[in-house]
Amino acid sequence: NIDGLISGNNSIITDARTSLYFFSAWTMLRTPLVLYGHGLLSTQNMAAANVISLIGTVSRLGLSLYFVFMGFGLIGLVGANIVSEFIILLTQRLYFKKLYWIATTPEFTLLQKREYRSFEGGKSECQQHPVFPGHPSIQVLARLNVA
Repeated sequence: NIDGLISGNNSIITDARTSLYFFSAWTMLRTPLVLYGHGLLSTQNMAAANVISLIGTVSRLGLSLYFVFMGFGLIGLVGANIVSEFIILLTQRLYFKKLYWIATTPEFTLLQKREYRSFEGGKSECQQHPVFPGHPSIQVLARLNVA
């Protein structure tokens, strides 16, 4: 019961209750996406992770101001936070999958990954990734002069 935590009229209590419902639903939905940010940090992609966080922070500021000036109040602030965090998490996921697509592709079985590595691996002209040496996606990108 939120009435004991916040004193105010019914519209404030209703907005606070609705905001808490949105936050609790978002917390459950965001759980699988949070791992990609940790993955970027653990693979030493600090610059990318920080730029993505900066973009999300700027979007949080802009959306918060927009929603408040449009008259959405507390629910608008919560919505701005959720949307900007979604932007951060989705961008981290897309960037991580761009870098490590073979490791995150469920269609590849373990045998197919081994075959792919044996086909692409062991070439001296392939660029080596510092975290995943011999990683097939890095080798393919090196041959295409992308990495």
